[in-house]
Amino acid sequence: MTARSKAAQTHAKVAMETLAVLMRDASSESVRLAAANALLDRAHGKASSRAVTDNTDSKRKPQPISIEVRFVRPEVPAADAGRLDQG
Repeated sequence: MTARSKAAQTHAKVAMETLAVLMRDASSESVRLAAANALLDRAHGKASSRAVTDNTDSKRKPQPISIEVRFVRPEVPAADAGRLDQG
């Protein structure tokens, strides 16, 4: 586990509690929805995104094109990880 991950995990419980409070009590519907989505993403994993379109060419039959986007956690170089410990 990187130093950045460890630093982030020290705030994870408070962050999740904050999202839960916002989901229940925020006056803005968009804030409640964003908080609910964030909680679901963390509880069940973020759903992959898919875009489907037709490749229309007048000389041939349209063919569907499917694009899938996946989010991955970037690795933090060791040189940058120490910066998180500095307030």
